Amino acid sequence: MASLTSYVLISEPGVKDSPNNNLKMYDKLEQDWSKIRFDAVDVLHIAPFNAWHKGTKYIFGMGQNCTEQNPTGDFTDRFEWIVKRARFMNPKIKIIAMQMHNDGDYSVLKDHIDSYTTSVANFMRIWLNKTSPSPVAGKDPIKMHVDGYDVDYEWGGNDRREGSGNYQKYAPNILSEIRTKIDNVSTSHKFYVSISAANTTGLANTKVAESLDYVKMQNYDGGIKNPQKYLEDLKEGGIKAEKLVYGISTEWPPNNDSNIAVSVANVVKVVNDNGYAGLMTWRLNSDNLIYQSAVQVWLYNHFNSPALITDHSDSEVLAAWNSDTDKGGRKLSGSRWATASPWML
Repeated sequence: MASLTSYVLISEPGVKDSPNNNLKMYDKLEQDWSKIRFDAVDVLHIAPFNAWHKGTKYIFGMGQNCTEQNPTGDFTDRFEWIVKRARFMNPKIKIIAMQMHNDGDYSVLKDHIDSYTTSVANFMRIWLNKTSPSPVAGKDPIKMHVDGYDVDYEWGGNDRREGSGNYQKYAPNILSEIRTKIDNVSTSHKFYVSISAANTTGLANTKVAESLDYVKMQNYDGGIKNPQKYLEDLKEGGIKAEKLVYGISTEWPPNNDSNIAVSVANVVKVVNDNGYAGLMTWRLNSDNLIYQSAVQVWLYNHFNSPALITDHSDSEVLAAWNSDTDKGGRKLSGSRWATASPWML
């Protein structure tokens, strides 16, 4: 059975869109994000984590105000809300903390790998036994643990060569140390390590294969649109199709390869025919989040049984994927694309 993965980028909306000029949850944001269909997600990545310079070392956290004691910093309110909401809708969901490829990334960690990877494990330890009251009276508390680490394996700026962003010769060492250290956090809790890879630069070795549970292929804008390329480049290290997760963009469907851009229905055959571990979608909380969730449910129902109750018909979802006038729930409004009925918040 294919696993369904997706992402929430909790730095958006930004401070300027908050009524209180901060990054806390607020009524309108909670109202919007409450419409996300977390019940159609098996693995949820929450971003943006990065490497933040604190004193003599770098720590794994969110935003410049993160600390070792509170790695989620100014984003704590949003992070806790997402974890709680996702687990309330789907108690079996896996929550993954995702490191991005900008701001503080692998390019700054050359002399701080040990302390940094220790801080990743520290983050897992902080959240391991946390709980939150259920919104339903009399129900068990919601478990708030985080299940693993993922890195958005991309370049910094426009430089796509090794040595830029997260493309680093020592990336295999970082991943290996993270694997070892988070596995030592608990003898009873399974932690996952994965990469969301736009490329395979520097990854073709056995250390990477031994460290990773999955490679999520960014088969859309900016990434390698040919999954065979991932297979060929990673086979030297022992990564096979059953560790690969096919990726598509629901944020902007035309960014996918031509086969998928024509119809999202084609991705079901691609995943099944190639024996991939599953499918990941980028992402769940864009301006067109109603449509993104509709696609997520549509995909879930094609890979799982029993089916989830849908908010929109299959024909609506497919028609809005990439028609001439409706792209991912958006229509042209003047010179810009804007969400349109029935996909508006």
